[in-house]
Amino acid sequence: MSYNVTNLPAYTSEQSRKFMLKSILGGKTIEFLTEKGSFDPTAMGNQAIQLLETDVVWQDGSACKLSELGSVALAQNVLVVQPIAMKFPLCARTLVKTYAVEDLKAKQKGESGFDDALFIEYIGDDVATKNQAEIEKLVWQGDKTKTGNMKFIDGFLKQLATGTFDLSAVTGADIVAELQNAYLAMPIEVRDQEDFRIFLGKEVYDKYKAVLAGKNIYQAVEDNTLFGTTAIFQIATGLNGTNKVVFARARNLQTGGDLKSTELEHWYSKDDDEVKVQARFSLGATAIYKQEIGVLDVA
Repeated sequence: MSYNVTNLPAYTSEQSRKFMLKSILGGKTIEFLTEKGSFDPTAMGNQAIQLLETDVVWQDGSACKLSELGSVALAQNVLVVQPIAMKFPLCARTLVKTYAVEDLKAKQKGESGFDDALFIEYIGDDVATKNQAEIEKLVWQGDKTKTGNMKFIDGFLKQLATGTFDLSAVTGADIVAELQNAYLAMPIEVRDQEDFRIFLGKEVYDKYKAVLAGKNIYQAVEDNTLFGTTAIFQIATGLNGTNKVVFARARNLQTGGDLKSTELEHWYSKDDDEVKVQARFSLGATAIYKQEIGVLDVA
């Protein structure tokens, strides 16, 4: 049985929105920052991000005239949102085989099988998953001096190369002790906040769990806190391969992109016998109050 993939239906606005949500908001870092209000879905171009810091000084409330005491500091960073596009070909012959496999899987589950609309959604989901991984990496490892996908924005690590809370003197007998000492070194007014997290790559987290297991100390499997502390881990796959751990509040890691302008489209090219897929989206990231953020290099 053969399938015709040369005239697949166009992506609907709902499918484009699903692609956008999965691609951009599906990565662990931006998903967490979105929950904490640190992602602006309307950001375009150069967007001003302002965070208010207020020192409150009390005085005698029985006085008729109150003096102006305390100070207000306003940090304003610019979130540079970069438009990004991608375009790639899919071999029509390969798509026919993929269509047949997915159709068979659906029927084995007792479903009616694939139709053209379901198949084009399947392609969009597959592309979104791959795009999601690249966006997660870009948020952390982006560097405008690089080539390839990482050149579009300066990610958090590039921005945090200087001016952060100094953790360079932190040591430990093993990675468990190193993370504990780094956490305790952070200012209490920062690490005591509800949105404070320890951001780390999956391989660093796995190493931490392995060392902890070797100590033969009971810890609940679902426990996602740094042993002996109240600090919560936030696994960020965008940090994989960097051996860096970031101690920060969500409010200090601001991201954004204009989700309304996201596009996803495809068409069949008879000359190449390929289905062309094209997408546009935008993204930006900026670190604010870097002196409240700690970056630890682990072995």
